[in-house]
Amino acid sequence: MTEAAWMGIVETLRSQIGVRGAYIFDPEGILQASAVRDASSTIEQELSGRGLARTLAGLISQRRGKLIDLDLIFEQGRVLLRTFEGGFLAILSDRQVNLPLLNMSIEEAVQHLRHPKGMSSGWDAGGMDVDETQVLINIARQELGEHASKVIELLEAARGSQESLSAAIDRAEKITRLFINRQKAEDMARKMRTALFSPKI
Repeated sequence: MTEAAWMGIVETLRSQIGVRGAYIFDPEGILQASAVRDASSTIEQELSGRGLARTLAGLISQRRGKLIDLDLIFEQGRVLLRTFEGGFLAILSDRQVNLPLLNMSIEEAVQHLRHPKGMSSGWDAGGMDVDETQVLINIARQELGEHASKVIELLEAARGSQESLSAAIDRAEKITRLFINRQKAEDMARKMRTALFSPKI
């Protein structure tokens, strides 16, 4: 994979709301590409990269070579790690980041890192397609658990445009308020609208 392709990946991830920095390391923890929101977002790249590499190597050894996905929470932030055959991806984000939306972006990035031959040229420009309906469904499941089926049905029926999904969110909020809980309805709808209307690079 080219350096430009790596930079396209980290720049795209850094552009996500709540992300402070995105980094790609080789298996030894040597930094290959990074993009940070501001100077205060930087991590101690050499020390952290090598330390994370040793931790991941130990976990991979215990799991007999299986790829590792980790979510580490600390104070007001979190670090999400995803391994691929040529190293690992590290995301530094706010603790309260919108995880369903961010995980969609991370999984897209990891697929390209794990299978670089199938990588589209759009990544060099930082482009990335996100299934908005699936992001909203993930939020519904996270917020409502076993009671999410009706909301999921509404969202699936609205697949295709932001306008129809926005209307589905309104209906989902109403039925959740009536049949489940007002606070859950408001929290779910707020997260869904943030995910739907946040800038997508």
